[in-house]
Amino acid sequence: MEQAREACLAAERKLARTVVAARAVSASWADIGRAAGMTRQAAHERWDKTAKQELSPERSEDTLSP
Repeated sequence: MEQAREACLAAERKLARTVVAARAVSASWADIGRAAGMTRQAAHERWDKTAKQELSPERSEDTLSP
């Protein structure tokens, strides 16, 4: 059960990194939502804070969280 939980968390982190990378190249929330199988609004609500934190001017692309 622990392995399944760890795999799920790893997948969530990978998905969040992918969303951040997409936003870094100006992908729209509609595009991201469509790719994730959800609405634009749901994608925005789920990942906007993370994307803004990771893409803030104080951070560079090579320091994105693992």
